[in-house]
Amino acid sequence: MENDKMNRRSFVEYAGIATTGLSAISGLGSAKGNNQSNIYEQSLFLRKKNNWSVHTWRKYLLKRGVNVKLKDRTVDLPAPAKKEDEVSSEWLTRDKLTIAVSHSYGTGMDYPRFDVDWEFKVCDGHWAEKPFDLIDIKWEGPEYDRQKSPYYGKYASEVSNEESEGLNGCVCEYNDAQHSLDHYYDNGDCYSFGSFFGTPLSAEKNSVCDRQIEANYYHTWPSQSYSIGWTVGAPVISFSSSKNKYVAETLTKECEMDEGEKVYTFSKA
Repeated sequence: MENDKMNRRSFVEYAGIATTGLSAISGLGSAKGNNQSNIYEQSLFLRKKNNWSVHTWRKYLLKRGVNVKLKDRTVDLPAPAKKEDEVSSEWLTRDKLTIAVSHSYGTGMDYPRFDVDWEFKVCDGHWAEKPFDLIDIKWEGPEYDRQKSPYYGKYASEVSNEESEGLNGCVCEYNDAQHSLDHYYDNGDCYSFGSFFGTPLSAEKNSVCDRQIEANYYHTWPSQSYSIGWTVGAPVISFSSSKNKYVAETLTKECEMDEGEKVYTFSKA
């Protein structure tokens, strides 16, 4: 029974995925109308209510004249290692993690939106456990200007015990344990769960090939704790130990959208 418990929680504890080449494109779209901001807000409500994937959500917006550029990547998750601070060389080929970075814009929107989406597909009785995961978004101050507060998907929220917003970045926490358990009992052997986190940004300086968005998905497990500091308005997440944590990293230039190969390396946070 103890081994079964370890297997059930292991799928995310070893998901140390660094992705490169994810991008978003800024600029004004050709869509017409003055209600696209309302359409976008409605789409966020429907995503949470109906558990839409990022692609279903994108189709909804495109049909209503809102431009959405995104890049997503799917990888197999590593199997449990013999020691908790190692990455296994084996793979759980039915367990997947998809990460997407999207940029929504149009002539009828008040400000462009940048989102990070994540979705786990897991099988064979695997699930997540506490503590909460962390996700951050950050950028160079001269390149972007945050216009409004961040918004959150299901089981995601502002960080409960730390500052969540800065001039050049934002952080959210995600209750992956509860989310996975809710879907596990609803869907049985194989199931998917995930969420999103985003913020309105306007482009201020430089070209689309100079402006960059950085987003990171941090997973830790029970023996780990963290603190969030701020450097020039951007979040810097520090951990109590160099072990027991992994991060999925993205660094995206706007002009890289839909370019490049799918490249992954596994890295500790």
